[in-house]
Amino acid sequence: MAEKKKERKYPIYEELGEAYEYYNKELFGNVLPECIIILSKKVNNFGHFMPLNYIPVDGDGKEKHEIALNITMFAIRELRLTLSTLVHEMCHLKTFEDGNYGRGCYHNKVWANLMRSVGLIPSSTGHEGGSETGQSVSHYIEEGGLFDVKTKKLIEKGFLISFVEKVREEIKSYTQEEAEKIAVPNKPGFYKDEEGNEFEGKVIKCGEDKKGQDLFKIVVKEKPTRSIYVCKCGTKLWGKRGLDIKCNECKKDFKEINNLEI
Repeated sequence: MAEKKKERKYPIYEELGEAYEYYNKELFGNVLPECIIILSKKVNNFGHFMPLNYIPVDGDGKEKHEIALNITMFAIRELRLTLSTLVHEMCHLKTFEDGNYGRGCYHNKVWANLMRSVGLIPSSTGHEGGSETGQSVSHYIEEGGLFDVKTKKLIEKGFLISFVEKVREEIKSYTQEEAEKIAVPNKPGFYKDEEGNEFEGKVIKCGEDKKGQDLFKIVVKEKPTRSIYVCKCGTKLWGKRGLDIKCNECKKDFKEINNLEI
């Protein structure tokens, strides 16, 4: 009988800590210091590194670095892509520790060379041919490279991130060409469904098809269940959508404002 896997008391955090320790040993020679890993929901961001962002409350001990990973992306990205973001940020941490950190999290040549050495190819587009340095630089995984090999071993041992955030609404997978066809011209972030109705969403790369073409998902913002109502005298209140209400102060109708507009 297979041994029942022990439930973690703090899932995700313990798992990400385990992954950090694994990559620290396997990719960085165990030289990286302890780091505080947090979960974020920062828009248009897979993760970020903040050096020396935490201080001990008792004044005893060293300041700690922060690595944040966007939990919203966990459900719509392959596990190895999420782990590659962790290593991407660990490379920033390493350059900081070595005194080669780019100002304002700039992706410099030292960082780019370190990324390549661990099997991640820096690219401003996330694909072959993109710029390796700059303010906004992503990466792609070198097939057969160090990260690829070590990550396959980690996953084969049963590693996983045991919880992901619910995706409220999701359109099917598209190739890049298909996604471009349904995009609304001159209106970034908006698309049209088969009936011609516009919807707002974000395109996220989620893998490749059997022919090696990139696949994308268009993730739609959750439709709000409540709105803010404002009247001319400045009174505001929250309520369910579609209310027909008047202000007791000025006797004017409240205007409904969708909370996504704020």
